Amino acid sequence: MKAVYTVVLLMLVVAASAFSQSYTWQHMGVFPPSHGVVGDTLFGNGMHGLAVDGDGKIWAQHYYAISRDSLLIPNYMADKDTAGGVDSIEARKITVRALYCFNPDGTQPAWSPLKVLNMPGGKKDTIGGYSVYVKGKLVWHPTLSSRGAGVGLRADWQGNIYALWFNNVYKIDYKTGDVISKFVVNTNGSLVAPGVDQDGNVFVNRVVTDGYPLWVHDNSGNFLQYARDTLRGFSRALEVSKDGNDIYYAGFTLHTIIRYRNSAGSGVLGPWDQVDSVMKGFDCESIVWNQKTMQLWASSGSYNDMPNRYPGLTTTHDPAAWYAYNPTTGQLTGEKINWEFGVAANVNERPRGIAFSPGGDTAYACVF
Repeated sequence: MKAVYTVVLLMLVVAASAFSQSYTWQHMGVFPPSHGVVGDTLFGNGMHGLAVDGDGKIWAQHYYAISRDSLLIPNYMADKDTAGGVDSIEARKITVRALYCFNPDGTQPAWSPLKVLNMPGGKKDTIGGYSVYVKGKLVWHPTLSSRGAGVGLRADWQGNIYALWFNNVYKIDYKTGDVISKFVVNTNGSLVAPGVDQDGNVFVNRVVTDGYPLWVHDNSGNFLQYARDTLRGFSRALEVSKDGNDIYYAGFTLHTIIRYRNSAGSGVLGPWDQVDSVMKGFDCESIVWNQKTMQLWASSGSYNDMPNRYPGLTTTHDPAAWYAYNPTTGQLTGEKINWEFGVAANVNERPRGIAFSPGGDTAYACVF
């Protein structure tokens, strides 16, 4: 029996009193609204990126290229001989990557979904691939030109969206869907959902981090420095404080979140030389600021990567839940959002994305 389950949930926060700082989160159902259809109606089992922009629109990224997202490619290279020549060029409808954007009522702006990005200078950038020259002929072929999997989204402090495919980073205007800037991180590996400080500096690492650095690029995409020369473990997401002084590295195989703190308080100038562990017992795959409350929310783990395995420490975090953390006190606040499982204790429902509305009272969550 094939299990069909929701991949995006809507949560509504209800204040306990007018002056209370303690909130109860209520599950509100599928987003976009299913209109009576049972189970997921749009995204299937590959949700990976989730963000909410400055207008409250919800952005959703699929890890895979899925069949409904396709383009007619006029110069598709159908075959290639062993010498690298082109045997056949034809027009073919090809599945490409796509980026979806929704209004809070579930409708989409006219330009969503995005399959071809409008770049600065009037150029176009197909998310799922691009044309390359082979033996003097301009052709399109996925093995030569694929952008790779969708690996993360992040809203910056101005409301714009950073969208990543493999090692490509796009900054997208949340009002128009057009690309403001793009850069490519110098690594042959998939990146994670990045952290962005108030000045637009982008902090990012690879999924497989062992022996690789943590990169910092400025708000125009220029490489600045390594925040850390090497990391370890596997990772799916990264966050930084608004001022850039604290980096929260979510290496989920380390069973904690590592905070690298700039002891000089000099922001992007670094160095991030103070190292400690926060949220011990978390196998975290998604992490984000609630920009209204300035609490940091992080996933605890999943039934595939169970929480509560930090050496020498007993914790009781729920699997597949997101917890609020107060960076001032260094403690969890007691607030949490539990994933509503389609299949109880399912190892394949991994908490891969969470994002908050500008007012801080609505959370959107997804699993991979």
